Amino acid sequence: MALVHDRKRDYVLTGIAVVLVIAVTVFAISQLHSSALSKIDETVSVLATGDGESSVAELAEVARIDPVGFNLATYMHAHYSEIVLVIYFVLGALAVAVIVRFLVFFITSMDRKRFYPDDVSLQFFTDGKLKTWNDFSETVMAQDHLKSRFWRILKDSVLVTNASGRYDHLYLHLRNRIDRVTDYLNETALYESIATASPAAGFFGTLVGLLFIFSNSQGGMAGLSESPAFSVGMKVAIITSLWGLFNLGLAIVCGYFTRRIAEQIHQQMVVRGVIVCEVAESISVPQVMPESERKAVKETVSV
Repeated sequence: MALVHDRKRDYVLTGIAVVLVIAVTVFAISQLHSSALSKIDETVSVLATGDGESSVAELAEVARIDPVGFNLATYMHAHYSEIVLVIYFVLGALAVAVIVRFLVFFITSMDRKRFYPDDVSLQFFTDGKLKTWNDFSETVMAQDHLKSRFWRILKDSVLVTNASGRYDHLYLHLRNRIDRVTDYLNETALYESIATASPAAGFFGTLVGLLFIFSNSQGGMAGLSESPAFSVGMKVAIITSLWGLFNLGLAIVCGYFTRRIAEQIHQQMVVRGVIVCEVAESISVPQVMPESERKAVKETVSV
C-alpha cells in the first residue's frame, strides 16, 4: 500500500507539473506574440517596396507543375503566423517541461531522509544491543515508516523474512525493492523524448521559414535577400533551429544530473541495507510463521 500511495502522490505532482507547463508556455508565447506583432508590422511597412502583384501566368504554370505542393504552400503561406506560433509553443513547452521535471525531481531529492536514514539513525543496529531476531524485528517496526522509504522497504523485507524464516530473503527482498524505487526515481524517458522531439520541431520550423521565403519569391529570386519576406522567414528558420538545439542540450544536461543524483541515492540505500543485513545475520534465526500468518503477511506487504 505504501508504494501505491507513493505512485498516487507522484501522479498528482506530474499532473500539477503538466498544468504548470501549459500555463507558463501559453502565457510566455502569448506575451511574445502580442509584443512582436506590432514590431513586425512596423518593419514590413518600412521595408516593403512595390505593389506586390505577381504574374497570373507564372502562378498558373507553378500550379500546373505541382498542384499538391502549390496548394500546401499556399495554405501554409496564408496561415504562416499561426503555424509559427504553434512551433514556438511546442518548443517552449518542451523547454519548460524539462525545467519543471528537473526542478520537481531536484526538490524532492534534496531531503535525503525521505529515502534513507543518516548514520546516527542506524546506530542502534551497530551498538550490539540487539541480541535476538525479535529485538531486531521490533526495532524495525518501531521506526517511522511514513517518512522514509528505506524503513518502509525494510519493514516489508522483515515481514517476508518472518514468513519464510530465511535470512537470504531479507537481503534479496530489500535489494530488489531498493532497485525498483531508484529505477523509478531515475526515470529519464521524458528527457530522452524531448531530446528527440526538440531538434525535429526546430527543423520543421526551419523548413516553414524557408517555405515562406520561397512562397514570396513569386517565381523570381532577384532582390529576394532584400525583401521583408526573406528577413522574416530566415529569422524563423534560425530561431527555431537554435531553440531545438537548446532544448536538446538542456534535456541532456538535466538527464545527466538526474542519473547522478539517483545513483547516489541508490548507493546510500544499498550501503545502509548491507549494514542492516549484516547485523541481522549476527543474531538468531527468526521463527517461521504459521501458514495463516503467512497469508496475512502476503496481503500486507506492498507489491
